[in-house]
Amino acid sequence: MLSTGLFDRDRQLKNMAKQITRIVRLAGNEALLNQMDLGIAFYQRGFIFLRFGSNNTWAPLTNNNLLQNYTLPARTQLTITIEGQNIALSSTIPKIPQIVISSAGELTPFTVGVAISQKPPSYWITGQPQGNVEWNTAK
Repeated sequence: MLSTGLFDRDRQLKNMAKQITRIVRLAGNEALLNQMDLGIAFYQRGFIFLRFGSNNTWAPLTNNNLLQNYTLPARTQLTITIEGQNIALSSTIPKIPQIVISSAGELTPFTVGVAISQKPPSYWITGQPQGNVEWNTAK
């Protein structure tokens, strides 16, 4: 019974890594097609998409059913590294994103780890400056 639970938990983490990867790729396409700068703000319980507005401020992206506020399942945590720096995640939603996706499809290089709370990441999601986003099993 325990091994089935661990298998299910690992499958959930793998699916989460795949989902985040697809969502970030979608955001890159959205930014490119609609010529807008988007951002992803991560916090302890999830992440939210922001849009850079004409008033030079970041605001939550609205009127988009796919790029929205995502809440992590219980006992799941994300870690984020940008330019070699581990980023401490706030308990509240940040007003400025850690990752920016430009209207040209470029993005802030990043690594996001997907893990069970208090454990090392099981999966890594990496984003490259030219917009490529991939997920891999942690080694």
